[in-house]
Amino acid sequence: MNITIREAEPRDAKQIARIITMAFHPDLCENMSGGNGTDVIFDLMQRLALREDSQYSYRNTLVCEVDGNVAGGACGYDGKDLKRLREALFADLREHGLPVPDGLTEETEEGEFYIDSLAVFPEYRGHGIASELIGAMVRRAAERGIRATGLLVDTDNPLAERLYLRLGFERVGVKPFLGHTMYHMQKTTKGV
Repeated sequence: MNITIREAEPRDAKQIARIITMAFHPDLCENMSGGNGTDVIFDLMQRLALREDSQYSYRNTLVCEVDGNVAGGACGYDGKDLKRLREALFADLREHGLPVPDGLTEETEEGEFYIDSLAVFPEYRGHGIASELIGAMVRRAAERGIRATGLLVDTDNPLAERLYLRLGFERVGVKPFLGHTMYHMQKTTKGV
């Protein structure tokens, strides 16, 4: 099995949309779509992945390929950029007649490289891909001189939390996000 992590490209927009949609809890998709279903969120994320000014842009995404096929990916960015990057989301929602979801809080902050979304496709799970993607995101934070790498994990997802703890993340708080309670976890970025 040949595993490669690379920078995403515009041609990956459909896979990026799949990654982001999978990373969201189904309730989050329903809330974000205004009750219109996951397909609406998939289309939204595909449009946002093609933009350069979006938090879900291909420019903020790493994809993992296994034997030349996309197996998953991670989207992350400097927390200080969230407000600016989120404007693309709001603009797209308005343009397509979708509501700005209730409970959309600021999930990151300045001084943190934020792993916004992470998913590995089911057929590729169990091979350490999520750990590799997280490691690549932590290295990206270090390259940018950001002292902490952070993420949110649903309190109802102990399996993911165990992975993050094993990789050196620790709980630093609790945040509400789109009607869910999330642990805010961080890892100190080495070499910064």
